[in-house]
Amino acid sequence: MNQKCVDAAVLKYKCDVKKKCNDHGVCNNRGNCHCRSGWLPPDCKISSKGYGGSIDSTFRSDAIIDRLHRNTLKNWLLLSFCLFLPVLVCSIIMIIKRNELNRCCTKEESQVDE
Repeated sequence: MNQKCVDAAVLKYKCDVKKKCNDHGVCNNRGNCHCRSGWLPPDCKISSKGYGGSIDSTFRSDAIIDRLHRNTLKNWLLLSFCLFLPVLVCSIIMIIKRNELNRCCTKEESQVDE
């Protein structure tokens, strides 16, 4: 208050840090959680590489959550590509080998018939 630290009781709001902020932050002067670094607002439940803060911070917590979702999507796409590519390559190799084997067997049958 007046740019000085005062007891939270002076602010007369109810904010239980353990319940509301999941013990990963503190209550700010507006009664909202201000999460420690590595936890996302508004309730400090989600662990991330974020900078913490609160929904009242100057930067938007939505931007952090959007970035988290974008990274998750990117990781899933990368994982899918890494799994799909070897299956595709193996399938192509199997088709080529099968065709070669069929040609080879056809040649042997024609030579035996003669």
